[in-house]
Amino acid sequence: MAPSKAPADLPVLSTKRFVLKPLQKNDVGGRYLEWMRDEEITRFLYAQHREQTIESIQEYVSSFDNISSFLFGIFVTDTKPLVHIGNITLRCNLTLGNGMMGAMIGDKEYWGHAVVLEVREKLLEFAFDTLELFKISGGCAAT
Repeated sequence: MAPSKAPADLPVLSTKRFVLKPLQKNDVGGRYLEWMRDEEITRFLYAQHREQTIESIQEYVSSFDNISSFLFGIFVTDTKPLVHIGNITLRCNLTLGNGMMGAMIGDKEYWGHAVVLEVREKLLEFAFDTLELFKISGGCAAT
């Protein structure tokens, strides 16, 4: 069985171009709300047909317990302050040692720039090395 991680123990994960940090309610603002109201961005998300507000997005962010479910914001490292461009999630069954990951790139300027390929590697390292999971699943939809 994988060990439990307390929220304070969550690492900030870094790649060459991005930093993954646990998303907080105060990271939710107008930019995030615009993403969640954009049908092109949300067309493959479960949130697709839901009315989105700052409060509903903050509630979603708060639903991740940082023990068996994780929401990392993807931030560009070469900007000051860091610019939030999307999210990557991991939901785990710690008893079975498996998990499901998903990603959303909300900033369309980063579509087609292999963001998910780059940050996925760090999330998988966290899942396998830190959480000691055995299997991670994920998928993507094609148009």
